Amino acid sequence: MILDREVYFPNPIYKRIVFFFRKFFYILFRFLGRPNWGRLKSGEKLSLEKNNLVLTVNEDGSLRCTSCQLCVQACPTNCLQVAPVPGHSAPSAPSLFHFEPLKCILCNLCEDICPEGAIAFIPTGSMAGAFEDDWAKDLQYLAFRDELNEGKGYTVGDVLSIRSQLKTTK
Repeated sequence: MILDREVYFPNPIYKRIVFFFRKFFYILFRFLGRPNWGRLKSGEKLSLEKNNLVLTVNEDGSLRCTSCQLCVQACPTNCLQVAPVPGHSAPSAPSLFHFEPLKCILCNLCEDICPEGAIAFIPTGSMAGAFEDDWAKDLQYLAFRDELNEGKGYTVGDVLSIRSQLKTTK
């Protein structure tokens, strides 16, 4: 017995594909809900505060960064440059940590991937006069500028307390 193609496949292939995807997305959205890509969740407010990168320090004042280069590899815009001290094979503080805030898209991937917790984003103060700044930030500025605990740098505890204060004020 010869099977008739029209009996088993009455619609052309493109209609079957369209039908499949319509059913697939109907089931997907029906049971998993609509995707929330790029939208705020209910009750969530958009933070309009500009964040700035800060290198954290240990309690003794030394940098937490070990020059592992994971932040450089994770950065999608290549706004970070880290160079270890020449001649040191063991993890040590970097000799160069270069940050370009104009390239940064504030995705926080560098902060998330850092195993030492050496990178943090905190809200900055006033941006007045920022056009006069040198936009490329170096190691001294990122870790030990005068705004950061009077030039001593922020520890991880300081960063967490700043963030908790911001959450309670919102």
